[in-house]
Amino acid sequence: MQSNTYNYNSLLIFIPVILSSFTHIWNPIGFLYPEHDEGIYVQRAMRALEEIDFRDPSFGYDHPFFGQLFLAGLLGMTGYPDSISPEIGDLHSIETLWIVPRLLMALLALIDTILVYKIAELRYNRNIGLVASIIFAVMPITWLLRMVWLDSVLLPFLLSSILFAISVPKNNLPNGIKNKNIPLVLLSGIFLGLAIFTKIPAFTMIPLVGSLIFMKGSNKRNWSMLGMWVIPVILIPLIWPAYAMYVGQLDLWITGIYDQANRTGGSLFNTIEKNIKIDPILLTIGFFGIVYAAIKRDLFILLWILPYAIFLYLIGWSQYFHFILIFPAFCIAPALAIFELSKKVKNERVQKVLPFFIISVIGFFGLVNTSMLITQDYTSPYFTASSLLIKYLQDNSNEKITIISNPFYFWIPQYVFHLDHDYYSYLGVGSIKTQKLILIVDDGFRELFSANDDYAQRLEKMYKSYDKNVLATFKNTTILLSNVLHPSSQIPQINLLDKNHIWSPFNNAALTQENDTLTVKVDTSNERKLYNRAFLNTTLNSTSREPLLLTLGYFSKSIKGQATFLAEIIEYSPSYNITATKKVLWSSLLDNTSGNFTSKTFFLPYEIANRPVELRLYIITQHAGEHFLTIKNMRII
Repeated sequence: MQSNTYNYNSLLIFIPVILSSFTHIWNPIGFLYPEHDEGIYVQRAMRALEEIDFRDPSFGYDHPFFGQLFLAGLLGMTGYPDSISPEIGDLHSIETLWIVPRLLMALLALIDTILVYKIAELRYNRNIGLVASIIFAVMPITWLLRMVWLDSVLLPFLLSSILFAISVPKNNLPNGIKNKNIPLVLLSGIFLGLAIFTKIPAFTMIPLVGSLIFMKGSNKRNWSMLGMWVIPVILIPLIWPAYAMYVGQLDLWITGIYDQANRTGGSLFNTIEKNIKIDPILLTIGFFGIVYAAIKRDLFILLWILPYAIFLYLIGWSQYFHFILIFPAFCIAPALAIFELSKKVKNERVQKVLPFFIISVIGFFGLVNTSMLITQDYTSPYFTASSLLIKYLQDNSNEKITIISNPFYFWIPQYVFHLDHDYYSYLGVGSIKTQKLILIVDDGFRELFSANDDYAQRLEKMYKSYDKNVLATFKNTTILLSNVLHPSSQIPQINLLDKNHIWSPFNNAALTQENDTLTVKVDTSNERKLYNRAFLNTTLNSTSREPLLLTLGYFSKSIKGQATFLAEIIEYSPSYNITATKKVLWSSLLDNTSGNFTSKTFFLPYEIANRPVELRLYIITQHAGEHFLTIKNMRII
């Protein structure tokens, strides 16, 4: 009889697993559309397969790198992408390349479902585990777990840490720790450390898991067990700053942390509002369950929710997918409330049936709505546009092109087909070094224009500053081609090389300025003078308060010796001594082109507009030699 009961209980877990398999594996690339951050994380995983440097060149140290290493490891085990044998311009290849990471996320979601079942079963009972995991599997907001996000990647590590902590047997020894407890305690700490090493906000789960470990000690005061647990929790995430220090980039790491902590945008309440729109039923029953847990003083639920919610509130910036870390608690809390409140019913038969009736209604509603979502096709235009872009880049591989787009479009040509062009996310554009520029304008790109910040304004001005040739249009996505050396005639611009802008030499620099061409020559064969430069004092008038763009076409060369070429804009006041230190408003190193013409377009800071500035072109010599820098195009737009 006990054997039959055990087999029955073991089979129950297949119910949420089967449901979760359907909701996450069905139509993996038709639903959902490729989100910006998803493309970034796949790109980083592909980069980790090829390069040792774990710092994103566009975004710096914004997140720890375990997530990208984990994804890279999973992809590498499948022989990806060579195992797919992708072909340039083949639409099916593009779709297949996206199926693999999406299926990996589906596999993680299945593991999450099992972990939610086991956590709720061990913490409460089998019925609560079954109901919580069914809610987790079928509710519409479950589509969050389909996306390649760091939050989705870290969730199984977080849940594993919680499960191992719950599984630690009660330690009744007056002193010390049971030997059989040590592996479970260490595994809990290791998995939470890996979760934090994937994304820093997971540290808010330390009170939850730490309290579970602490409560297993004798007389609830076993500090040695807690100390053993906390060592990997702290040491594993410290690998991130240790790596930055090892490669001499600790200052960049500090800057990355500061930038992440000071991001602006959606508040916690905006995030809650958006998630309510995605799944009003789960959010409603979840909040109901949390209130019930507060009344019952259930610290397990409260410590899962409150520290993380307080953290998001204090930093003042969150996104709807940040809800993923507390998604399981929003499923366990209502399951607990349903069973506990059903016990208040006096009729014993109704008391037993009521919880399963309620979950059947909720589960049916969730499954129907989720099915309506996951059977839709949102991505065909994206894949078609990606295929066309890759074919165009291959056909024009003899000329380097800059692509600015959702990262979805460029990680495949960049890391699968190794097409040597310059690729930028529309959220992380650096200097544009090519003549041709491709903009892929989709809904996310347009939405950025409505953001009220300096970067969005600069990007919008760049978009409006060039005449655009439409290469293709797919639903809400348009591929545009521009020439950055020829801005639109409708856009006011300042030619900094014309007769109205007279440049002056400093130190050992010799200038020639004619026909809108400026040449700076330096000969230090007989005397070493470091800071040779040409400079121009002017006011960069602008017809609006929008930020400015600087287009610079030049060639440089060192005939003898070595030199650094630099462009700079500093604040200017006639009362300043020419050698005095002045505030640098903008600067950029210029390449030594060995006499070959090149061009760059730079974003300039907002504070440069409508104020007296001094433009400087440096030739900084390391030792005696001959050098020249010729500028043939220098315009502010």
